[in-house]
Amino acid sequence: EDVSDLWETVKGNLETRVPFKKASLNNKARNLVLIDKLSVEFIQSTDLRLHRGLLGEDIPLPLEFHRLYVWVILVTCEDLDDYKNLLKPLLKTIVQAEDHEWFLVFNSKATTENAFKLSKKVYSRIESDFSSKKRERCCRVDLHGASTSVWEEVEMKIVECIRNSMDRRIQYYVEDIRKLNENRSMPTWSFCDFFAAKESLAFMFEMANLREDALLDVLDFGALDTRDDCATLPDCTRKPVNQFAADGRVCEFDFRQYMFSRQATCLPLVILIMQLLFNRQGTGEDSGRGHSFIIFFTKILSQHEKNLPFCMREIWVITACHALVKTTSQSFSPAILSHYAAKDFHRLQGDLY
Repeated sequence: EDVSDLWETVKGNLETRVPFKKASLNNKARNLVLIDKLSVEFIQSTDLRLHRGLLGEDIPLPLEFHRLYVWVILVTCEDLDDYKNLLKPLLKTIVQAEDHEWFLVFNSKATTENAFKLSKKVYSRIESDFSSKKRERCCRVDLHGASTSVWEEVEMKIVECIRNSMDRRIQYYVEDIRKLNENRSMPTWSFCDFFAAKESLAFMFEMANLREDALLDVLDFGALDTRDDCATLPDCTRKPVNQFAADGRVCEFDFRQYMFSRQATCLPLVILIMQLLFNRQGTGEDSGRGHSFIIFFTKILSQHEKNLPFCMREIWVITACHALVKTTSQSFSPAILSHYAAKDFHRLQGDLY
């Protein structure tokens, strides 16, 4: 919030410090973690994105993590009467209206001894009005002689505000996830809401470079349960959505297979065969949904291979191919496909074998 038209003067000193290299944030266990590089973006209050609601108010729960984290207020004043009658009421309005972490950066433009004394008095009054013993809310910068240490102090205060915002939002998500998990037996329970809340919490940790916490929340890959190496495509009954709800966790390995199997079992018989084995047109020029899914998922398994049991990827591919061949063979009838489509059917079954 640029109260005194100072942004163009100070933006260079702030933006050149990005990404912050001395940031410490709390992880999910409320332990301080040193962040090597914390990326931040400075956005003026006049930015159109705020007024379009992309970063402002009325954001639904899944996007709560993307709201503003710190409200930095840039001010300057060298007259006590101006401060008392004009600036102080304005600052009170700003800090009371915004539901964000905030602090004041007082920028002194003083070039003479008398002006310096006056600005110092104004700043002392600001500190008295807006800071407290529990929380220092102000920082003073001399624009005509600011040292590096002053901007380091500003950076530390920004990081402190980010940390406080994150702590509140983590608690917000954790509490919401707990409630969703407790109500999973209710008829109105939504797996989509549950997944969105957990994924948003993971996104917040990822944005803060706390990747281990992000993985712990929702982005862990999984594939370590008994018989996970035996694919049962397109069977959606082995690990159905109600088991995800009961476990209170979602693994990428289970979720991708579940989504594929749900898409397959919701299709009519003819479309099922076409899309499991062929492309949408059934010409066989491109492999279909099932064949493509196996190739795609094999690449993902390769990325996680060092954390998977021995030969997990190979066994999963073999059993997935057999599962697709079995499912389509049981439903196949030459009467429902053209002569050329039937030939493609057998050719692609050969590819799967």
